[in-house]
Amino acid sequence: MRGNNTQSNQSALIVQLQEPGQFKLPKTVVDAYGRVTAASKLVANAPQVKEALVVEDELVEKLQGSSLSHRDAADVGTTIAKAEVDERAASAAQRVLRRVLEDTERAFATATRDNGETIIAEALRPALEEVLAEARTCAKLLEHYGRELSADMFLASPDEDREAYVRLQHAAQRYSAIRRAQSILGFLGVSAEADTAGRFSELKNIYALWPSIGSTMGTSKPPWPLDPVARMLWLVTSGAEPWLPTPAEQAAAALSWAEGNRARTAAALGGVATA
Repeated sequence: MRGNNTQSNQSALIVQLQEPGQFKLPKTVVDAYGRVTAASKLVANAPQVKEALVVEDELVEKLQGSSLSHRDAADVGTTIAKAEVDERAASAAQRVLRRVLEDTERAFATATRDNGETIIAEALRPALEEVLAEARTCAKLLEHYGRELSADMFLASPDEDREAYVRLQHAAQRYSAIRRAQSILGFLGVSAEADTAGRFSELKNIYALWPSIGSTMGTSKPPWPLDPVARMLWLVTSGAEPWLPTPAEQAAAALSWAEGNRARTAAALGGVATA
């Protein structure tokens, strides 16, 4: 059950990421999440009763302070019996509700995974296109500032420039949410087996931008800046080709590159042999 709970928790993160308006998930997934939320409330509000042993302790204490007459002890058996019945009933109710929660969590994780490609194609990809379009607009408005931007640069800048920088910040935040959702889908199994390293998950032309990626020789430093806003600007001004592929598209890109790389390697070795 722990694995299912982990997958459900990861799926819940996707729902939470979309809530500020970053993207829109399929109704099937949102409804499944709603059932998890409802079941969680049932578990949290399950009836709580005193354990029978606690009731026994209270009765002992009460009798110790009494005259120990038959009247004082008359209801002891009835009280204990009721406490035991109540405890068993509450325990059974909690077990049932926890099983319901586990079932809804499992169904939610399954719904998210089964709708993974729909989420990519109809939710995340359109959102990514909107973000990139917004970032390109902002980059054009801010091009006279160069590529090294910081919030301090806009403290005394014209309002339109400052507004464009804020819009670029929001685009970077939304981009991060989209990529986080993509990563969660990968964790759930919506991923390309032919690209286990995820090289083609973000940039279609990754090897053109970073030829030594994955190599033990040469630089291993990525060509993009680490600051999220600066990286957002780099994504739309560097010749990078951001995309959000389905597993099949990602696998095809990885296999195509691998085939081309084998051909290039063979040609190079052939040239050396000829020389």
